[in-house]
Amino acid sequence: VPPVVRPGAIVGAVGSLPAGVPLVLVAPHDPAGLLSQLSMRFPGLSAEYLSDEPGECRVRLVRG
Repeated sequence: VPPVVRPGAIVGAVGSLPAGVPLVLVAPHDPAGLLSQLSMRFPGLSAEYLSDEPGECRVRLVRG
């Protein structure tokens, strides 16, 4: 997915998640800015860092 399209695709994926169903986001860097935007757009969204290695960050997202 081209970088310019990724945030919209992620917002769409999170928006389509049923409550309680996790999505693991894998990014080449810490997606803190995107997570902030997602939490404002989807109140009750939880984000749990699974790993934050150089070159790969994994975050579990769950809508409440």
